[in-house]
Amino acid sequence: MLREPTGAFPALREPTGAWTVLSDATAARLTAPAAGDSSLAVRVPSSPYGEKRRRRAGIAALALVVVLGVAAGGYLTRSRADSPGTAATTVPLAAGNGGAAESATCPPATTDLAAGGDTAPALWWPLDEGAGTIACDASGNDDTATLSSAAGWRGAAPQALSLTSATADSYASGSAPAVRTDRSFTVMGWVYLADTSASHGVLSQPGKVSSGFILKYDEPTDSWRLAMPRSDTAAPVVDGPSSTTKPALRTWTHLAARYDSDAGTITLFVDGRAEDTAGHPVAWNATGPVQVARSWYNGAWTDRFAGAITDVRAYQAALPPAEITALSKLEP
Repeated sequence: MLREPTGAFPALREPTGAWTVLSDATAARLTAPAAGDSSLAVRVPSSPYGEKRRRRAGIAALALVVVLGVAAGGYLTRSRADSPGTAATTVPLAAGNGGAAESATCPPATTDLAAGGDTAPALWWPLDEGAGTIACDASGNDDTATLSSAAGWRGAAPQALSLTSATADSYASGSAPAVRTDRSFTVMGWVYLADTSASHGVLSQPGKVSSGFILKYDEPTDSWRLAMPRSDTAAPVVDGPSSTTKPALRTWTHLAARYDSDAGTITLFVDGRAEDTAGHPVAWNATGPVQVARSWYNGAWTDRFAGAITDVRAYQAALPPAEITALSKLEP
């Protein structure tokens, strides 16, 4: 039989020392309880990606429960909602500081389909980390990109990779090829061009000597261009459509490159509109990791990018034009 304890309860004392500081990676996976909820249950966001096409949810505080004392068979507890730790690393305002921050921890993958479509991306880099040296692959295929030391993060909205053509060390490299370039595919991304005095590579997938595809700004023609060499050799025959729309400086533009292996054609889309198509009768598979902000051609890196790039996607299919248009409406 339980008996009520006699005497005074011992006084509670504030614990000494510093509270445990959670790492950003731990805190990013947790959310605080809703107001008025005494259960202190951790709630998982419905999708790991938020407003930027269901990108990652924001960091919230973790509730900690601290047991303080025991008295004569009865237990007293005290709870405290602790902060997630130190303030977030300052987001670099220009290219060149991307390697200075702690690398992000990638959240679980998600799936995002084009409106009316049924093809999931083979690669999806939202490029919205804002700090660190890696870019997460939201497709679930674990093709994480690594930023070079001179690549950074855009300091203003929308979140994006910030790049400079002043150095050869400003790019992001994947860990695997995005697609087979001898089969139908579509690659795309949002670009913010800051300079037209030189050619600037947006996306490429290298082979040994050339690339399976190169999506770029072409300075000699002052146009966007999709180039697909017919062989992995020096000075190859190159097929490539060019845009009819003149590229605009400091304006977000959606670019998409589509290869239809059945038809033997490649098409360049600008802001969701097909601008030019060219034949590509001979295809080969480039097995190098996909590159952001530079091109591999004639056995050398070239076409360094100046500006910002975000929301890079690749599909192992020739997406219908309507789906490319739908994706181009999802502004960064």
